[in-house]
Amino acid sequence: MASKVVVAAVPVATATSGSGGATLESQVTYTGRWAKTRKSTIDLLCFAIFVGGCIAFFVSGFVIVGKKNFDPSQISFGNISGLDGFSEDFKQEIQDCQAELVGRRLQVSIFELEERFFDVFGRDPYIVATPMAIVVVIAVIWLGSLIKFARFVAWACTIISIVLPGFLGIVLLVEGVDATTPGLLIAYTIFLAFIAYKTRAEIDQAAGHMRIAVTILLKKPAIFLAAFVIEVLFLLSMAAAFWFTVSSALIFEAKPENFCIPTTVEYVGKLQAFYGFFFFWIMHYFAASRLVVVAMTVSGYFFEDSKKPGNYAMHALKTTLTSSAPTISVGALITAVTEYIFKKTQERFWFLDPIGCFLQCLLILIGSCIQALTRFSLISHGISGEGFFTSATLAFHTIKQSGLVDNPNSSGHRAFLAAYINDRVAVFVTELSSSTFAIVSGLIGWSLADKATDQNTLSELFTLIDSAFLFVVFVFFFLWITKRPMFGLFGIILGTNWIPTGIPVFLIPGICGIFIACLAAIFLDFTAAVVLNAIDTVFLLQAIAKVNNVVYEGEKGLWAEQMTGEAVALV
Repeated sequence: MASKVVVAAVPVATATSGSGGATLESQVTYTGRWAKTRKSTIDLLCFAIFVGGCIAFFVSGFVIVGKKNFDPSQISFGNISGLDGFSEDFKQEIQDCQAELVGRRLQVSIFELEERFFDVFGRDPYIVATPMAIVVVIAVIWLGSLIKFARFVAWACTIISIVLPGFLGIVLLVEGVDATTPGLLIAYTIFLAFIAYKTRAEIDQAAGHMRIAVTILLKKPAIFLAAFVIEVLFLLSMAAAFWFTVSSALIFEAKPENFCIPTTVEYVGKLQAFYGFFFFWIMHYFAASRLVVVAMTVSGYFFEDSKKPGNYAMHALKTTLTSSAPTISVGALITAVTEYIFKKTQERFWFLDPIGCFLQCLLILIGSCIQALTRFSLISHGISGEGFFTSATLAFHTIKQSGLVDNPNSSGHRAFLAAYINDRVAVFVTELSSSTFAIVSGLIGWSLADKATDQNTLSELFTLIDSAFLFVVFVFFFLWITKRPMFGLFGIILGTNWIPTGIPVFLIPGICGIFIACLAAIFLDFTAAVVLNAIDTVFLLQAIAKVNNVVYEGEKGLWAEQMTGEAVALV
């Protein structure tokens, strides 16, 4: 007799399958999540560290804001001289330093400072606010387009990725470069076109997955409100990190050993590194929170539960920000550390060494498995309410026992692998869309920074780029940096701090554009992930249904089968 999925006030670790009544070992079971969440000691310890870091993050940040002694709004870019913009207390500090250095008071007008990167944001905040507001509108339009134009979006992104290498190869041939490299690029484009042709069904199905995910999310529109609350908290944290970082660059000191020339305080570099790395953890914490909210809401929609609150999307938000916070902090830490290691390994030219290439591929494989398991562990937690590592075990056994992966001869096995490929296509489509919109916002920010600093570097740059090759290199550079937004932010924050007295003014607008593009990429990736989270959740829900011999009613069952490749998704 087929058993039904467990709906109980307490998470259940075992259930009876429908095949001969055999007892399955640990598996994910739906509990409604309206019961108390279970937390392990590791969850609580990690959360304590996270809370302590948050306290240090905000307390030190507000202290830094209060210690600023330089106001960039009081200066005119391109004409910085004397001590314009410095507080009266700091001017007195410089005079005292000069008296100590030479025994007499010197004129303070002898100093000249170059432009400083973060000063432009302190003087003209609209440089960041305007493109980021445009990005928010773009994100809303993009989500809406997936309902009606999912196939067009998927194929547009696929075609762009195919054409770019070949276009670069043709440009290199026109530029007179040796035919070897252009030939390889063109051959690579032909290879990609062949792969796209052979996998055209998977690409269409990936588009169907995204359309279904958005449709499911719209069945419970309150989930967007819950995700929006998390997004606002994320944006506030990002704004705080940005504010604290800018403020830390506006604290100067004058020491005799530096001839009393205003320089940034010694601890600024370490402080900015702390803000950057801890914000990395905060970013993944809110991303994990969004994943759990989506998992709780989507699972609540698929399963009927008499104890379910009226607005369980907002109840899921409340649970995520309270009792589930310790478990989420563990998942966020694991993801952050894994991604940080990825970024560090990409700083080396591993592809020039065969052994390094092998180790890099192995690391990517291991890291991808860790990230996938972490993702499904958090989804499992959202459904069952167990601690992180217990949820990881439950998710692993559920997928294994579902028959989708452990039987190579079953159609389910092949369907699951195809579904995984489709999911990767969906990830690629969202990432490329995010990078494209981020580049646009970065160029807008660049032009605004040009206006603020009374320059015209963007148009001059395109004038200097007198060949298609240089233009393609420029586009590829922006694509590369927006694919690694945290790497770009860290590089700018730490790099500009290495030049304490300033950088050439003509470089500032371009750096501003890259900085804004990275911020936009982080926001857009966060938004697009709501769709990917829904896809992953339905995958696990279908595995749970197979383990418990549950057939979802109506369109829910069809959607679940389409997500795992067991039915054709109509785009």
